[in-house]
Amino acid sequence: MTAAEFDAWLKDYCTAFPECSVWIDSLKKPFDTLGKWREVFEAKRITLAVGREVTMAMMSGEAPAVANYDRDNTAARVVAAAREIRMQRGDAYRSEAEIAAMPKRTTAKYTRPEGAISAWQMAEQYRLMRSQGTSKAECDRWLDAEDRKAYPQ
Repeated sequence: MTAAEFDAWLKDYCTAFPECSVWIDSLKKPFDTLGKWREVFEAKRITLAVGREVTMAMMSGEAPAVANYDRDNTAARVVAAAREIRMQRGDAYRSEAEIAAMPKRTTAKYTRPEGAISAWQMAEQYRLMRSQGTSKAECDRWLDAEDRKAYPQ
């Protein structure tokens, strides 16, 4: 998380939880504390998007909000909530670059090429050929040829 992203997150967080602003203002060295929070977020790969998700989860009650008496543990609570969100999504230990590079689901449907039969039809034909005494090697050659028709490279 860059300094600008951290500032944006902190503004959002303090808007959602105004008592946090009061607590930050009461610190003797607020910039040191906030700098350490940012270092933790960066080390734990908390992005602005994930930070905002955590804030929303805390506001909605999906994640435990930080109690007023526990403000000094805010960074740890945010990291824990972010870890939980990431685990639910299945990307807990992946970097943002790895997540971005992952293939996305597509709505495109596979259409079988002309003359190709379905996988179910291939299995049925294979079983029929084997029951009629065709050798396994010959059935496998037939299946490979049908497979190449159905799934051309």
